[in-house]
Amino acid sequence: MNMRARRDGVDLDPTDARELWEHFSHWMDEHPGDLAGFAAAVGAKSARPALDERGPVLVVSTTEAQSAYATARSVAATPKREKGSGAKTGNQDKSKRSSSSPAASSRGPRRPA
Repeated sequence: MNMRARRDGVDLDPTDARELWEHFSHWMDEHPGDLAGFAAAVGAKSARPALDERGPVLVVSTTEAQSAYATARSVAATPKREKGSGAKTGNQDKSKRSSSSPAASSRGPRRPA
């Protein structure tokens, strides 16, 4: 498996990427969830595992603030907002929509038979 890593938006060569992943793996075994500690240990401000179009990638940044440890997300994804913050959008999951919601059906409102 090709282990990939990126530092400040630049892909590391395969040997350096593998070494960084090995260091990350050992660090997380000894310090579960301590991404900030790992980042500091490698001279960075943040670190996180992520996914891109080619698969897993370890993303290290000297400028991006550290986010909490979470399930790997897309490299292009923005950090999630805290619950209840910001305006609501129309991107609700279909399973959460009410059947009486106008967005629930593209055929318009139901009429009695």
